[in-house]
Amino acid sequence: MKILLLSLLLANLTAVANANDLVKTQLLSDVSTIQPGKSFTVGVKLKIAPGWHVYWINPGDTGIPTKVTFELPEGFGAGELQFPTPEKFVMPGNITAFGYEDEVMLLATITPPADLKDGADVTIGAKTQWLVCSKDECVPGSAKDQVKLAVASAKPQAANEAEFAKWREQIPQKNADAKQEVQIDAPNGQFKSATGKIMLDWKVKLPEKVEWFPIAPDQLLITPTDIKTEGNVTTIEFKADALPGEKITDASFSSVVAYTIGGKRAGVIVPVKIVPGSNRS
Repeated sequence: MKILLLSLLLANLTAVANANDLVKTQLLSDVSTIQPGKSFTVGVKLKIAPGWHVYWINPGDTGIPTKVTFELPEGFGAGELQFPTPEKFVMPGNITAFGYEDEVMLLATITPPADLKDGADVTIGAKTQWLVCSKDECVPGSAKDQVKLAVASAKPQAANEAEFAKWREQIPQKNADAKQEVQIDAPNGQFKSATGKIMLDWKVKLPEKVEWFPIAPDQLLITPTDIKTEGNVTTIEFKADALPGEKITDASFSSVVAYTIGGKRAGVIVPVKIVPGSNRS
């Protein structure tokens, strides 16, 4: 279904549109110099033209996730790409997409080797690939960016502090307080479907708005059926179905609950455990 919807959007791709005019990228570092063996953070910032959006890890009913491939010197390592809490877009035909408009910065931790020589220069590169869409058309694009950093044994000074502070606040945080109830239909131990509830107790202040963004494997169709807040508790109800022909023994997946308090948007990570043989987690 997702492939069909994406094909319909791509069929409207306009050759005149230039993806690099619609999305501008920049690679930033949170330090001015690096220390041997000491991790630091880089961010790929995407500036998106008005009326267009790019996609999250799970693009929703259609779209392609934004991807970053780091090009690192020998001995360097990159951590998992961190996506800020996404937004929801309703496209023509009631198609729901998850992603970002205006701007977004994707973060990653970079760890250099411990034997770097003081005074050397290193170059960190990033290749970014995206699909940018409006309500009428989609355009694929890519770009390469670099940042050059000097190696110094002294403690590095922070760089781009306001930028990184802004986007770190929007990275979903782990939540240990969310409760779940899941009812599973798994004849002969083979997962078929499940209905579930996620319950979040807001201990300090009630949110003004709550949205749910599942990160489901391709073998599953996840459908939110209701989101409601009563008292201090928000309940998210959903249905999970195995797609035709798929054999699934563990239908667990991760999700992000986005919420707004005092006009400020944030998110929490809520893993959903669906393992046949257990009705409650």
